[in-house]
This record gives sequence, structure tokens and C-alpha cells, in this order.
Amino acid sequence: MAVMIGIGAMMGPGIFTLPGELAHMVGPLGIFVYLVMGLITVFTALNYSELGAAIPLAGGGYSFTSRTLPKSVAFFTGWFFWIGNTLACSMYVIIFALTIRAYFWPDVSVPLLALLTTLVFTAVNFRGISESIKVITS
Repeated sequence: MAVMIGIGAMMGPGIFTLPGELAHMVGPLGIFVYLVMGLITVFTALNYSELGAAIPLAGGGYSFTSRTLPKSVAFFTGWFFWIGNTLACSMYVIIFALTIRAYFWPDVSVPLLALLTTLVFTAVNFRGISESIKVITS
């Protein structure tokens, strides 16, 4: 399931939205950019797989740094993961709002649609959390 979440997070902005913007900015050089980033992603995935086999704990990058590097580095790693995920989620909601405006509702305000989308998904997540707590505590 975690792999599917990661794939889904990359597909929206990485495949459906960014290629058009990239082509607009750099032209045909964008293909080279995607190839280089793909190569970097492969090396990152190999590092995570080796670390996951050597340190079989949940928590990803923070778990690896907290077990292998000084506590201050682990602290900042955790915060950087949190900040990165927060910024990624805000980018996803803006991309979603721009897509809805482009295809379905051309007169809608992007900030308003982003706010509504954030509220809906926040409510869905809170409902899921409360159901999970009921299952765990019963």
C-alpha cells in the first residue's frame, strides 16, 4: 500500500501536469531532464532498499538517520520530511484545482477550490482516523 501511495503521489504532478510546464520552459531538453531525474530516482530507490533490508523498521528516512547518524541530523531529517510532504500536498491541491478549472469549471477561483478540496480531504482523513481508533481500542 505504501508503494501505491508513492506511485499515486508521483503520477498526478509528475506525469500529468509537469511535462507540459517543462516543455514550455525548456523545450525538447525536458526529455533529458526526465531521464536524469529517473536515474537519480533509481539510485534513491536502491539506497532505500538497502537501508530497509539492513534496518527493517517502519519510518523510512527518519528511522535510518536516527539509527545511523547523530541525533541532531535525525531531528532535522524528520523536520525536512515533514516540510517536504506538507509542501508536496499543497502543490497537489493547487494542481488539482488548476485541472478542475481547465477541464470542468473555467470560472472557479483556484484558491477557493483548493481550500474546499483541502477541507473535504481533511474531513475524510479525520473520519478514517476516528474509525481506526475505534477498531484499535475495541
